[in-house]
Amino acid sequence: MFNNTDDAPQAQIIRDAIHDAILRHDGLVLRYGRGERPGSVRTVKPVAWLDDDLFEGIQEAPEIREYTQKYRLSCVLECTLNGKLLVNPAARVKCQGLIDYFERTQRLTEQINSIESSSNCSLPSNVCHLGNGQYLWTTRPGAPLVHLKAPSRQNIAAFVALANAVALEDWGGRTWVVIDAMFKYHIDWPGWYLYAKHMQTKLRQAELDGIELEGREWAMPIPELDWPGFDFLNPVSLTEHQKSIWPLYAALHNVPSKLMLAYIHVVRPQNTQYNYSGLLGDDFTNEAMILQLYEHGLADGSIKTIIETTSIEPMREVLTKAGIELPEKKSRREPHIALVLSRPELHDKFAPGLWKYRRSIFVKAPDPLTWEELHELRAQVILMGKLLYAYLQSGASDMPVAAGLLSG
Repeated sequence: MFNNTDDAPQAQIIRDAIHDAILRHDGLVLRYGRGERPGSVRTVKPVAWLDDDLFEGIQEAPEIREYTQKYRLSCVLECTLNGKLLVNPAARVKCQGLIDYFERTQRLTEQINSIESSSNCSLPSNVCHLGNGQYLWTTRPGAPLVHLKAPSRQNIAAFVALANAVALEDWGGRTWVVIDAMFKYHIDWPGWYLYAKHMQTKLRQAELDGIELEGREWAMPIPELDWPGFDFLNPVSLTEHQKSIWPLYAALHNVPSKLMLAYIHVVRPQNTQYNYSGLLGDDFTNEAMILQLYEHGLADGSIKTIIETTSIEPMREVLTKAGIELPEKKSRREPHIALVLSRPELHDKFAPGLWKYRRSIFVKAPDPLTWEELHELRAQVILMGKLLYAYLQSGASDMPVAAGLLSG
């Protein structure tokens, strides 16, 4: 039972409160140190103990959950019972790292949102505007400047805030955060092109000089190539992707950033057809988001393609709404498909009613890019983001030529 003596360990008092709540089928107000929002308050109805430290519960607030979740007693920071606050200092010590990380993330998100919503954005003190969409960024004291291009002050300010936090402060190893930020804020890096051109010359010279490059460990410095040794990269890959990335950014300009990043994460050069169920997850949170691909020209929205995997009933529904007499044989696809295709003047009206009933979706490159151009430029931005992240992390202080070129 609930023990309210001052001498009882706090964890045991909270355990007793949880046990009583299970017996009474009541909810408890907890401050929990784990989960998506560590350190936040939630109301949980405990259901059962799974072991000495783990219990199941159903969250009732701030969001109602229809399913049970697992909670650790050792991560319950506080519990409020009958107006009395019970505190477990040991849980705070255990979870402080997660709480700090979450709070830093929240502050960064607020900072980014403020920058994006500002109509007159001030540049960070470590960024200098050169004019014509070009900026110089001092990544840290004593480090070389990095020359970047961005379409607006908001874009460069948001990118720098995010890249600083990810690469230099909190999130080591989060290369894709920098890559995503480059896509989201349409960042170009002149140093990439300068360095890649230099590497082309060095690789050709190495071949002429008979320097053996086959099987070399690219993560290690190679002085004769001015290669500082960056993980997960090699100088050959840099030289293979050297087109302007602005056509890709221009093609994605009007696509909401969340949808654009989900699309960029999913598309693969060898595959254009995707099942809805396969797309749902971290990137596409619901089917409505998948349907936005049609609206922004990132999926084949032609009627012929849409009805390939659409069942008969939705076709009958859109035909009925249009006042068109239905085929007599309800179970045959061919007459329904033929009837839908026979009315091209109504295809724009048919499409929205049929999209959501498809069993799969055919993605496409944003106009005016071809599928091959999309993936060539996508690969370049990904490599560019990886190199920028590696450069921000380790620099190239032992390779002055590389450092000078990468600074742009």
